[in-house]
Amino acid sequence: MSEGLALDWFRSYLANRTQTFALAGKQTVSYPVDCSVPQGSVLGPLGFISYTEDIVDVIERHSVLPHIYADDTQLLASAKPEDNSTLRQQLSDCVADVT
Repeated sequence: MSEGLALDWFRSYLANRTQTFALAGKQTVSYPVDCSVPQGSVLGPLGFISYTEDIVDVIERHSVLPHIYADDTQLLASAKPEDNSTLRQQLSDCVADVT
């Protein structure tokens, strides 16, 4: 296992993060966050770029168009109504590969 001060710092930065949701003055319990990049941090943009660097290539391999803005990714594809099951499978395969 790798060791070092910088690696320990990154581990502590990314580990044991939680998130809550609030609506109309009510707040949920804390949920663990085990993926993504912490928002509002100095390293957030760099971490996000390295986290999503190859996502466009993966999406386009499935003949799907990506629309990526900030931390939002949308998949765009179309088909004739009679081909909707094929389109659903294409999008499912794409999402599985991205995951």
